[in-house]
Amino acid sequence: MAVRLACQVQLPFTLGGLEGCAVYLNCGEGDFPIKRLSEIASNYSTKYSVSAEELLDGVFIENVSNVEQLEMVLKFHLPSLIPTKNVRLVIIDSIAGLFRSEYGEPHLITSRSNDLFRMSSIMKRLSSQNSIPFVCINQVKKF
Repeated sequence: MAVRLACQVQLPFTLGGLEGCAVYLNCGEGDFPIKRLSEIASNYSTKYSVSAEELLDGVFIENVSNVEQLEMVLKFHLPSLIPTKNVRLVIIDSIAGLFRSEYGEPHLITSRSNDLFRMSSIMKRLSSQNSIPFVCINQVKKF
């Protein structure tokens, strides 16, 4: 679903898009689904008469491997990327994975909560300042 949103946001307003690009922060619980993105871009190309290559070029993928790196991307990289690349959507996949891997021990729950609150505050500020949504998704673990 998130990969589909990354293509949808690029469509013209008349076709339900926001006429902008997407940033996809891949947070380490697997590789970015580039094959799926290519399939969706190809389908959108056929359905909406848009260039699949342009759709692929309109998704900026950044791999984020830890909470510190996520904070740096949110504080420093996104604020410059949003206006220069006309970013209209930011997707974070899977934000919980970062926190689960770094703060797995019960005694770290306060630190985890503080860091998660700080990240959400940065996202809220960026969203408000730039009128863009942030979509945070989490991988569902099967038991």
